[in-house]
Amino acid sequence: MKLHFLGGADEIGASCTLLEIEGHRILVDAGLRMGARPGSQLPHFARLDEAGPPEAVLITHAHTDHTGTLPVLCTSLPADVKIYATAPTKSLVEVLWADAAKLMEREGELPLYPRAAAEAALGRMTSVPWLTTLPLCDGALHATWIPAGHILGAAQIFIEGQRESVLFTGDVSLAPQLTIPGLVLPQCRPDVLVMESTYGNRQHADRAQQETGLALRVAEVIAAGGKVLIPAFAIGRAQEVILLLVRAMRRKQISEFPIWVDGMVRVVNTIYADHGDLLAPPVRHRTERGKDIFYGDQAQPVSSPAERQTVLDGPPCCIVASSGMLIGGASSHYAAHLVDDPANLIAITGYQDEEAPGRALLNLMQTPADQKRSLTLNGETRNVACQVEPYSLSAHADRDELAGLVQRLRPRTCFLVHGDASARTALATRVDLYLPEGVQLPDNSGVYEVPPFVSKRQPGYGRRPRQSGLARGRALSPEALVEISAHIRDKSLRGPWRVQALAELWLGSRPSDLTELATFQTWLDTDNGYFTPDRQRPYLYHPRNPEEEPVSSGRMEMNAARALIQETFPATTGLYRCSTHQAQGVFELAFFFPDRARTQHGETLARLETETGWTFRLRDTPHQEQLGMAATAVLPDGTRATTAPAVHMSRKAVVIRVQVPSELADTWPEEAASAAKAFVATTGFTLELERVAPTLSQPLVLPRETGTPWEINQAFQAIRQAFVDQPHQPLKVGVRNGIIEVSFVSPTVGARYQDLLDKLSDTLHWGIQIRAYANHQVITQAAEMLTPAACGPHGRIQIHVDDERVVVPVTCLPPDSETLAEAFTAETGFTITWQEPR
Repeated sequence: MKLHFLGGADEIGASCTLLEIEGHRILVDAGLRMGARPGSQLPHFARLDEAGPPEAVLITHAHTDHTGTLPVLCTSLPADVKIYATAPTKSLVEVLWADAAKLMEREGELPLYPRAAAEAALGRMTSVPWLTTLPLCDGALHATWIPAGHILGAAQIFIEGQRESVLFTGDVSLAPQLTIPGLVLPQCRPDVLVMESTYGNRQHADRAQQETGLALRVAEVIAAGGKVLIPAFAIGRAQEVILLLVRAMRRKQISEFPIWVDGMVRVVNTIYADHGDLLAPPVRHRTERGKDIFYGDQAQPVSSPAERQTVLDGPPCCIVASSGMLIGGASSHYAAHLVDDPANLIAITGYQDEEAPGRALLNLMQTPADQKRSLTLNGETRNVACQVEPYSLSAHADRDELAGLVQRLRPRTCFLVHGDASARTALATRVDLYLPEGVQLPDNSGVYEVPPFVSKRQPGYGRRPRQSGLARGRALSPEALVEISAHIRDKSLRGPWRVQALAELWLGSRPSDLTELATFQTWLDTDNGYFTPDRQRPYLYHPRNPEEEPVSSGRMEMNAARALIQETFPATTGLYRCSTHQAQGVFELAFFFPDRARTQHGETLARLETETGWTFRLRDTPHQEQLGMAATAVLPDGTRATTAPAVHMSRKAVVIRVQVPSELADTWPEEAASAAKAFVATTGFTLELERVAPTLSQPLVLPRETGTPWEINQAFQAIRQAFVDQPHQPLKVGVRNGIIEVSFVSPTVGARYQDLLDKLSDTLHWGIQIRAYANHQVITQAAEMLTPAACGPHGRIQIHVDDERVVVPVTCLPPDSETLAEAFTAETGFTITWQEPR
């Protein structure tokens, strides 16, 4: 066995390890070196040219220091190399990559990868269930993802061949958090352990005391008239902070105050809610009762960047915003406005990189009070007079917990990674005595060989004794649950049971594919009378006691009920998600516009409840993107939106700022009222159209051509004015590498205006280029708007960048599709086809 540490060995960041085991190559993680200078962010991918490309890529969890360079990596991998991760990790990674692309564009940086590379990487990702042993390399190796307790979806990965095995812990938290349960102890004894050591030289403060202390301190500052900013990592930490503050208010430990949630945290909160079955029991039970996990009377999301000033100008409050280290994002915006007031508090709750503004802010607290303190935020220097306090809410195991994990697993040797020198050295001293072949402290770019182990193989997830199974040629079916349950009781076999282990009791020790296991899990999740999910970890199952069998709820079988729901509410009705809470007998239906759905489908829902025996609950939150699209669709002809629609959930309103042409000036009140009436009829939300003056209402006076480049803002203004009467307007005008870059819906559309841009270049004395990337969001919206509601779409719209085409899955082909396709190409430069189900 060889381990090539391409990054993340003697540092926190750029985690990436190539494993060579029994003639095969597996890559674990591909992270970004956070805060590094350009050219130093990537792992040592050149090593892959020497050792050979991996046959599969396995991901422990979504954090950028473990996934941030996957799009770069995928551009050089063979097309058949897949990426494996848990389903929550895949959802979170998609959000992180989209945010990274926006940040690079906004700051004018040379991007590490184009958006198309991120989409291609997502296309390679396969979701794996918990505790399912997945065959790799044509069955020569097996891998199992084991809950790590760090963030939603975080996993330890156990990889085993015929003779050797290795466990990668990723980042782990043994203690349960408010959002997710703690680590599941792996039921294996690996030959090699690759373990994080972030806090290998310290013992955490009492978590409960830290949570209580933070809540009390926040309440104290707000009661005194100040504001509190808690910069928090968008994934994991922010959700913990929101829940601990809300819990303290519910328990009457502190007085109530408003909590505002901003930045990427808002999107991540939605993903946590979508995976409610994986959350800690108290939070999971809230989702099962139809309650929002994070928002309510106390906590509300900031619906748009424009609303931030309202928060800053408003009454005392707490703001929870990303990023956690004050490196850009919403938190740095708030910090810039709050640091100069001694009444305010910035509470630091997580790890701070040496170069991060958050670390600089903590260091300033060592400066004597009579000396000037200053901090650079967003390129500007600010005087610091506010209070700054650290709180320990770590989602990493500490030195004692890590040492205990080594004792329990008893590997032959352990590689300590993901820590600084002092943390790794201190932990190595603690764990070395438990290891037959000692502890190792690898260096970045180092290659380490582990000789084969000649003694008896150690037990693991893929090394169970072979068994013939109970089926004797019969297929896996819901009826098999009766015999499997009886067999477990007769043999007094211990649980709880993984889905795969239960399937193998029936089928024997042959490999099971993911589709087969997913179907079997569906049967286990029904009210079958023979198995019940574990209370703490619902992906594990217990057989019911004999006196409890069989139990019938009188409800229609779950899959049959789901099929009936989908038949009754096709995609054209706006139903986009149907979730099951089996224990409560509840289907939760998510419609684009739930207020209208209650009115339109109330009688149908009541009929279905009677017919199926299930309770139906509608998710209260509308689909915000669909709200924005509906608002844009009802704008009067000739008006032009100057901002994206802003959704205000608290008052159920959508606000758009629009420019109104002169020919509508006299009738504008009536036109706006008509649009608002149509919008509320469709969505149940009100529409507020804020009229703004047209840009450059007076003709732009061009100065004489002197050869001197125009002042940049005047140049931007001139470019936008030149497109006022054109069929397409630039989506964005910016500067990249000293050249003005103009973004259109696609480069093909931009090329239609090359002559106009050349003339502007001559006039403005600036080089002007067309941005080389298409705007997927605008193209997707155009496809959705063009597709008749009666036809769909009936699934995710696919965008193929290489040949500039869009495929829209529909229930039936739209009439006059050729005319619609021509209109779409004229609008976007892409071709469009509609695809019926096969």
